[in-house]
Amino acid sequence: MGRLLKDTRYPLSQYFEAFLITLGVFIFSTFSKEGREGNTEVWGIICLCVYICSDSFTSQWQSRIYQKYGKSNVDQYQMMLGVNR
Repeated sequence: MGRLLKDTRYPLSQYFEAFLITLGVFIFSTFSKEGREGNTEVWGIICLCVYICSDSFTSQWQSRIYQKYGKSNVDQYQMMLGVNR
């Protein structure tokens, strides 16, 4: 999200770490299917992706607002009101 919203450059090692974490979660969820019935893993992966995108978007957006307007013009309560609308 930092790359999309603020054009932040990240080192290749951070992309690699994110890939390894994603791969680990995928492997763990795929191979730990003992005794489960039903097809809930697809919904779980969708919910996890939506959560990660929303969480990263919120922090990057707040950072962008503070950079644009400054912390003296936007206090923490105004930011909470804007985020929780």
